[in-house]
Amino acid sequence: MTDQDTVQHAEMHRIDADKRSVQSLKARDAEIYILLGLFLVFLGVPVILGTWYAMADGRTHGAVVNFIAGMVLTGWGVAGIFYGIFIRRGLAEKS
Repeated sequence: MTDQDTVQHAEMHRIDADKRSVQSLKARDAEIYILLGLFLVFLGVPVILGTWYAMADGRTHGAVVNFIAGMVLTGWGVAGIFYGIFIRRGLAEKS
């Protein structure tokens, strides 16, 4: 490896380090948590609504399973949204 290659390699690592600062990684994580939470909420709400169809057919066991699964999915989604907002607010306070 020549000196020119070493300098170029070091410069590329410096640029990568600047791109991946702690603030940018935390901002990305906050966005991911919020989007994942929204996805889980949008997935959980139809499952909860599916409880009505199971009850209409007289399948109580299916209705209970649908309701619990929908509540768990929606709960995880809401928790993810709040955690993402919590991270985002922490970034705003430090700025």
